[in-house]
Amino acid sequence: MFISTLHSRDRYDVACNLLSLKDEYLVVIRHDADQIKQEVHFFIIRIAGLVLIISIFVVIGTMIVLEKMVITPILNLRLDLIAAGKSIYKNQEPPKFYSASTQRHDELGDVISAFIQMFTQIHQAITERQQAEDALRVEKEKSEQLLLNILPQAIAEQLKKQPGLIADRFEQATILFADITDFTGLASQISPTELVSLLNQIFSSFDRLAERHGLEKIKTIGDAYMVVGGLPKPRTDHAEAIADMALDMQQEIYRFKREDNKILNIRIGINTGPVVAGVIGLKKFSYDLWGDAVNIASRMESHGKIGEIQVSSSTYELLKHKYVLEKRGIVQVKGRGEMITYWLKSRQPTAVESQVKT
Repeated sequence: MFISTLHSRDRYDVACNLLSLKDEYLVVIRHDADQIKQEVHFFIIRIAGLVLIISIFVVIGTMIVLEKMVITPILNLRLDLIAAGKSIYKNQEPPKFYSASTQRHDELGDVISAFIQMFTQIHQAITERQQAEDALRVEKEKSEQLLLNILPQAIAEQLKKQPGLIADRFEQATILFADITDFTGLASQISPTELVSLLNQIFSSFDRLAERHGLEKIKTIGDAYMVVGGLPKPRTDHAEAIADMALDMQQEIYRFKREDNKILNIRIGINTGPVVAGVIGLKKFSYDLWGDAVNIASRMESHGKIGEIQVSSSTYELLKHKYVLEKRGIVQVKGRGEMITYWLKSRQPTAVESQVKT
């Protein structure tokens, strides 16, 4: 038997010479492959479509799982990081983190837990630092206010910038000394606590007058009060400001009474001249004045009369056109000899006041 095959693109042929046919016949079998090819093609398409559909479902399922398990937590963590940064930058209360509502036991859960723990520690540290800074600022303000109660503001600022000796000369300043009369007798009638309380009330009222007139209180010594005009910031009307305060002090002291209901009174002395003002020492320092003009102002007070305001001739020259002054005459002043002094009575009435009186 002889068999041969021949195939082409579209068909498949088989030729067979059977011995039983004694070589008289040749059997040829032809098979057309077109139909099989189409079926194979359709089968491949169905398999590919099925694979594609399965792939799509797998991808979608994977994306859903990843979105829920990975992507959403990461996006929430990103939002939490932004919120944490704003909270720290603006010093706000801790925000509510989305990540905190997710309980995870994997690597991402460890990252979220570490982030929340780190933020809590940072926020706590910042809060404690802010509280410490606030407390320090309050104490600094108290210290500065205390310093301003001791020194003029300009001198306090200068002392903070350049610690050490501060001394300035002022060519023109007006100094006032005031003394409460019969203070010794008053002290024997009331207790020390009541005495100090009364002095505090009197001197506090004088402090308010000094602030109102733009003057600088220098110090109190026992029952004596010292104030100056024209420093540390120079002003041309320093004598007038001191004169106005002296007149107001006379009216203010009448508000206070002794234990026996007698009205208190004061003796005031004023002088104008050059002084040196500054701060000396390392401890318990204060702003003080030095110079002959200060000594003369003190003598004007001690050589004056109860209820009167005695001024020197230098002060008189600055006040004579705006105030009513009476010449006292020649006074023997300790350490200075003879001096001509004046009594300050009042401010001269204005033109309108004069017309009203007439």
